[in-house]
Amino acid sequence: MAGCTPQSHAQSVSLERDGQKVSDFASIQSALDAAKPGDVIRLSPGTYRERLRLEKSGTPQKPIVLEGGGAVLDGAAAQIAWENHAPRVWRALVAWSGDAKLAKSAWCSLPTQLLWAYSTRAEFDLGKNGAGTFRQADGTVWLRLENDENPNDLAVKVPTGESGLHFGGNASNLVVRDLKIENAGVYGVRLQGEGVQGVKIENVSVGNTFSGVSTGSIWDEKGFGSRIRIENCRVHNDWNDNWIWSYFYEAEPGNRADAGAMRGAGIEVHASDSVVKGCTVDGQHDGMAVSGPHLEISGNTIRRIHDDALEIEGRVQNGFAGAVQMRVFDNWLENCYVGVSLGSLEPGPVWIYRNTIINDRAVIFKEGAAPSVNTAFKTGKHPWGQSVGWRIYHNTVYTRGGQLNADWVGSGNNDLRDVVWLNNIFYAQNGTFGRRTGLAKNGVFFDGNLYFSPVNGRPFWNDWNGLGAQNTLQTARLAFADWEQHGVWANPLFREIGASEREGWHLQSQSPARDAGVNLPKNWPDLPVVKDGKPDIGAHEFNAPAPNL
Repeated sequence: MAGCTPQSHAQSVSLERDGQKVSDFASIQSALDAAKPGDVIRLSPGTYRERLRLEKSGTPQKPIVLEGGGAVLDGAAAQIAWENHAPRVWRALVAWSGDAKLAKSAWCSLPTQLLWAYSTRAEFDLGKNGAGTFRQADGTVWLRLENDENPNDLAVKVPTGESGLHFGGNASNLVVRDLKIENAGVYGVRLQGEGVQGVKIENVSVGNTFSGVSTGSIWDEKGFGSRIRIENCRVHNDWNDNWIWSYFYEAEPGNRADAGAMRGAGIEVHASDSVVKGCTVDGQHDGMAVSGPHLEISGNTIRRIHDDALEIEGRVQNGFAGAVQMRVFDNWLENCYVGVSLGSLEPGPVWIYRNTIINDRAVIFKEGAAPSVNTAFKTGKHPWGQSVGWRIYHNTVYTRGGQLNADWVGSGNNDLRDVVWLNNIFYAQNGTFGRRTGLAKNGVFFDGNLYFSPVNGRPFWNDWNGLGAQNTLQTARLAFADWEQHGVWANPLFREIGASEREGWHLQSQSPARDAGVNLPKNWPDLPVVKDGKPDIGAHEFNAPAPNL
């Protein structure tokens, strides 16, 4: 038998009050339990084998602060004795604290390799997605390896509970910063319930977890918190790029932790008056899933996403609106299967602007299929609400998929209402731009956008305003004269297609997108600063300073 994780390093936990050290504590939890408004709990560097729960409150003027100092919160079992059950199949007993239904979604890992979490024993026995685990309610963990190694000689990380850091009850006016959370289980940071308010999570890193930071899914019946700020956090998973997309959905429907064990989201925020800013999600099923009134989602980087990089979907429940004055801007999405998924957000408006979306992730959709890329925008209606009030402008979008704007999710284009697309660059490497558009009579409107594809001979749009396929921008404009009066078909002349840095997707000086946009209503937020005429098309005004994030 070998230890699965290194032993804890030397640690110290101190509590400071009014700038003076009050006491040392044997654990972080005991210090949190003793804290009063304005207190600071300070950790020394090291590894702490604790799961923390916060249910107390500071005040807006005197929050309780947990200063991690770069310390590691490790939720993996310290030692595991694996027994061989069959060729390359092992089992062990690992105690689990928390809801037994969630245990299967507590991701396990090897060094540099996330293991597939099978939802059922039958799935595990088939082993379609290779090395992975299945966890039973009695604590039995089944492990499948792809070679003949003995897991007792490997550093197999098996979480022992639901969350690394759990906010519940009436936890409010709390700050957590500079902390690393590893092997947390289902949630790195869990903010549960409407009593969680005024919480700031800053410079926190979470690895190999179903959801790095989460307020719960849109189905959570405990309500949603408010005034939550998640800033400069990083969620990173050792994701397998060869996992087959359809296997995520074969076992059970839904994206909740008690349903599909691998369909997590890096950051999931369904809350009001809240901010997700300057964060990174690297490797995940969905990158970010957000909804709620008065949200700001800005300056984030989302990459290596197997499904939706940015899922902006919600529902109205118990007086909680899916979206009111939501702003989504200056985000960088790359290497994603679907860029932005928009659905059932009401009453709006939702402002989506100055984002760069590089939709170029080729995923194996089902066994035996060739890798393919989906779409940059996926829009439409889900059963729990309308899709209304979106303002999508000044975005730069590049896709290797055959469809750029597939604005339809299982329903007709009558489901889109009051949706405006202005001054966006749509570059489709492989041809067709869209599947349906939404109807002009429902307030769905396109103008001032630039379109380009180096591939000829494919339909420009499969269904333009309900009038069937259109082969060019000109024929689409003739079919419905009020649309795209100022639209442009031209190569936007990016500085460098395929660049991994934002500057590569800026415009060259001779770009036809310069000064070609339409003027936007003055009451829209964060309009571009125009110094040389009309606004440029796309996310980056030529020679304008970078946004101050």
